[in-house]
Amino acid sequence: MKQKHRNAQRPPLSRRVGRVFVLSLMLSIPTLLINLLIQGGKEFRSEIETCRKYRKITQNMKREDR
Repeated sequence: MKQKHRNAQRPPLSRRVGRVFVLSLMLSIPTLLINLLIQGGKEFRSEIETCRKYRKITQNMKREDR
């Protein structure tokens, strides 16, 4: 008897499915962002290094001009 009573108080199936979907999405978004950062860092490592070297060179040139 208690199970029937408990089932009667459950929200409708669509609301429960929606809640599960939202929770899974909330948990997967941070993982997706972390993976994108890691993969992006690996993919563009050479460009990032080139940019850093260029920035250092230009900063040194500006210091020498003073």
